[in-house]
Amino acid sequence: MNYLFFDIECANCDGGNGKICSFGYVLTDTDFNVLEYKDLLIDPKAKFKLNGYGKKTYIELAYPEEVFRASPPFPYYTEKIRSLLCDENNLVF
Repeated sequence: MNYLFFDIECANCDGGNGKICSFGYVLTDTDFNVLEYKDLLIDPKAKFKLNGYGKKTYIELAYPEEVFRASPPFPYYTEKIRSLLCDENNLVF
């Protein structure tokens, strides 16, 4: 059994739909030894909303916007993400 921890970031959630720009994950064994980790950068094909939400008045990107724009779109990673989330040997958190 492995443990899969993941987080996503979105360029915006306008219209109630998140435009994913990053799928970061860490895969460990049951003793929490890291087996694999990666931040899959995705061109969201949408505008980044950096003016914040609620009390936070700004949002900083983890990478320059040009790096996201030079990355593949989401369909490029669909099979990789599906294989991580659907692997019966991975307990997803």
